[in-house]
Amino acid sequence: MKKYLRVSNNRTIVLFSPCIAKTAEAIKYDTFNLNVTFKSIIKYFESQGIDFKNMGKSNFTFDSNPGILGQLFPRPGGLKDNLTALQPHLVIRTAEGPQHVYKRLERYAEIDDNRRPDVLDVLNCQYGCNEGTATSKNVLANVESYMDEIEIEAQKSRGWWLNKDKTYKQFDKQFDYQDFKCKYKNRYEMETAPSEKEIEEIFNSMSKTTPESRIIDCSSCGYETCNDMAHMIFKGLNVPNNCVYYMKTKLIQQLKELKELHTTIENELGVLNATSDTLTTTVDTIMNTSQKTSNTTTEIMTDLQSMSAVVKNFYEYFKDLSVEDVGQEDLDNVLALFEKLDGIFNESFLERLDSNINNESTTIEVITQLGTHTKTIKQLVTELKAKF
Repeated sequence: MKKYLRVSNNRTIVLFSPCIAKTAEAIKYDTFNLNVTFKSIIKYFESQGIDFKNMGKSNFTFDSNPGILGQLFPRPGGLKDNLTALQPHLVIRTAEGPQHVYKRLERYAEIDDNRRPDVLDVLNCQYGCNEGTATSKNVLANVESYMDEIEIEAQKSRGWWLNKDKTYKQFDKQFDYQDFKCKYKNRYEMETAPSEKEIEEIFNSMSKTTPESRIIDCSSCGYETCNDMAHMIFKGLNVPNNCVYYMKTKLIQQLKELKELHTTIENELGVLNATSDTLTTTVDTIMNTSQKTSNTTTEIMTDLQSMSAVVKNFYEYFKDLSVEDVGQEDLDNVLALFEKLDGIFNESFLERLDSNINNESTTIEVITQLGTHTKTIKQLVTELKAKF
């Protein structure tokens, strides 16, 4: 349009298309400015409440002569239909869909030049542009029906068949076919194959350390073999977490670590509970035998007795709780309790006690032990919470 219709560069040219790849084409050849896809148009119409089902056919006319058979181009084999209409003796082969196109191209490259077809018509989209990458998938049946009507009308259009030679002579005079050629650049890069050492490291990172674990070939990752998966990880196209065996092994190991940590906490709680019992007995003795204690000391002793009871109750609760039953809320409660305990058993704790209590070496020793166990359990619970 810029060359033949003299459209200036400051004008915006919009292409309405069924293909997202047209955007790359616009960038490469600077042929238009915007690629508005059919899917986005339909989405806009729906958002505006516009329904064309009951509107009938439009009576618009083209600025130039209609394409007739050219209108069949978007369907599979459309190019072949147009070429054979002009040159019936051409040998044309087709391939549609990514699952066929690239294999066909590989076979085509192996054929001797003198045995190749005149034209190899390939389409990445299996159903042609009519169901391109930017179309609604539920309209194909209607579109194909319209294509059939167009083909019948084209066959009936005797005037076009009589004037086709004249039309193409006009095209030859008006257009330079070089402007419509597409040049492709070979972007193929030879893949670097992983070494045996690199594959070994990848398998080890997936906990596949035995020969048997490397040939499970369950295909759950999307590849036929474990070896294929390892190669994809090497290329950066996949990750170990997509391997069922790896995730299962990882979860089993994590559960084992959680159970070990749970047992350690339970044992530490048992020691803390026993120490707390000792403290309760000691506090009871002091409170019963001391002739005089300050209000502050009495309050502290009362708090210690209460905390000892809490520790004992919590120990009984945690002892019967398996690691499978432990949740975030349980761990939050444990952490909150022992942060509170840790706040009591600080360095200034003993300084707040009366000299009568300070002279009781047993009390000092028991309280020091409580503080140590409290810090240990707090650290263990924090570690256990981090593993959830």
